[in-house]
Amino acid sequence: MPARAGMVRLLGHFLLDLLVYVLLAIAIVAAAVAVVFPSGALKPSYTGTHAIMVTLALVATALAGGLAWLFRRPGRGLALARGTVPAALVLALSVALLAQLLPRLLAWGGLPLAPSNAAVITRLFGEWPLVATVLVVLVAPLAEEAFFRGVLLRRFVVAGRPWAGLWLSAGVFALAHELFADGPWTQTLVTSATYLAMGMLFGAVYVRTGRLSAAFLAHAASNALALATVAFSGP
Repeated sequence: MPARAGMVRLLGHFLLDLLVYVLLAIAIVAAAVAVVFPSGALKPSYTGTHAIMVTLALVATALAGGLAWLFRRPGRGLALARGTVPAALVLALSVALLAQLLPRLLAWGGLPLAPSNAAVITRLFGEWPLVATVLVVLVAPLAEEAFFRGVLLRRFVVAGRPWAGLWLSAGVFALAHELFADGPWTQTLVTSATYLAMGMLFGAVYVRTGRLSAAFLAHAASNALALATVAFSGP
């Protein structure tokens, strides 16, 4: 493990990573909307407009995460993988189950969650179920792990400060999911704390195994379980 790098320098790169990601996402969304809805043709009354916009937003953020990982990930030639593949697989699936157990435990304790993206994803699944499944189970986890763990967290791991990276990357992960929450502040706080815990869990998989694929598997399996709940919960 390399010597511990200065925290100020790390935070500077961390903020730059975030800025690059946000600017890329905005630019890609704007370009995609201009192509799909030329000459101001974007109208809420159009059938499928909601599904198209959600799909464009998810694909745009996925591309932004992929590009950030491609050009901003630190220590490209440094291999972090440790342990065996089967052990990484077991850990990833165990974390996926734990990540989905958390919301249910909170609900049983009288603290039901209200993720700000739940209604959006549920509606998308109702309109375009196959597209929603691919985006939620494959595209979003791949892009989010590439950026949050493969860029943000990896920068701190390579610098010898994994705990700082875990907290910061998980914090941004939670903020990204609940940035536009408009429900009661107590519910938003509990939901954000749950996303923070999930970010810590996925990050822990990456730190423990050194494999981005393991973190992706944990995230993808967790999302698949959540989407299955939506699919089989009925109207």
